Amino acid sequence: MLGEAVSKIEHIAGVPLAREYARKTPKTLSRDLNAVAEMGLIEQSGRKVRSGKRAILAFLPSRAGSKK
Repeated sequence: MLGEAVSKIEHIAGVPLAREYARKTPKTLSRDLNAVAEMGLIEQSGRKVRSGKRAILAFLPSRAGSKK
């Protein structure tokens, strides 16, 4: 299961992050995913994880000429 999670992280975030988590326990990965979810940066539904687009978009600068 950890290998599958690391493989998914590698696909999404790149090799350096996957290598770091390959040295950690499943508990560490779970703890970190829960912390990121609490920040609203990801949304978890069962075993699926996706980006929390609203929270991420809040960090992007406004586009010139866009109306809010």
